[in-house]
Amino acid sequence: NLLKFFHKLWQNIKNIKYTIQKIYDKIKEIIRNIRYYVRVIQSETFKRAFGVCKSQIFDVLKSVRPRKVKGNLHIGTGDPASTGQIFSVYGMLYPLIGNNILITPDFEQQIVEGDLFIKGKITVFKLLKAAWKIYFNRDIRRVLKLLKREAS
Repeated sequence: NLLKFFHKLWQNIKNIKYTIQKIYDKIKEIIRNIRYYVRVIQSETFKRAFGVCKSQIFDVLKSVRPRKVKGNLHIGTGDPASTGQIFSVYGMLYPLIGNNILITPDFEQQIVEGDLFIKGKITVFKLLKAAWKIYFNRDIRRVLKLLKREAS
């Protein structure tokens, strides 16, 4: 009976040892992966690819932004505190939107009404040009392979 006890104790100790070893191996693998991806992100190829993507995305966003925005809004939540919070955000955004959007507060009643006019243009050519530059860029393809670990 005592022999069975020690045998079971020994098995449990071995199981704990294997479990700890598996955890240790997993942590080592995670650290190895982190080091690999940090090297990829710090590489010159990644920096060039990121620059291309960033410039194309900003070009597209610049081309699709609205050219004209006009609006009159009448907003109230029924609660003066929450209406005040909405207008504090409006106050922070005022340097960006200026006199183009006028908001009238109503601290008494719950209301949202108004009109908004937005004019702009979206050209398919600009989108296709950006997609073409991103798709056929060698650095971007190389980085994608590195991130998939197809090429080390």
